[in-house]
Amino acid sequence: MAKVLVVDDDAVVSGLVARVLGYEGHEVQEVGDGRDGLKLLEQGQFDLVVTDLQMQFMDGDTMLKEAGDHLPPVAILMSGT
Repeated sequence: MAKVLVVDDDAVVSGLVARVLGYEGHEVQEVGDGRDGLKLLEQGQFDLVVTDLQMQFMDGDTMLKEAGDHLPPVAILMSGT
């Protein structure tokens, strides 16, 4: 199955997304902001990144731009809510 990174500052949303993906057999890691998401993106390879656009400290767009060359080809799902 896929290795998925969920980045969202809303614990209810990230928990729900992580649980659904986990039930489907995916390996899921959750973090609460773009800074922590960036650290994980630089450390490991993910098949999918599910991220909120607007977050405190670092938004999803900035996180992905800063990951830049460190980010291998990966599918991205970004929500603006």
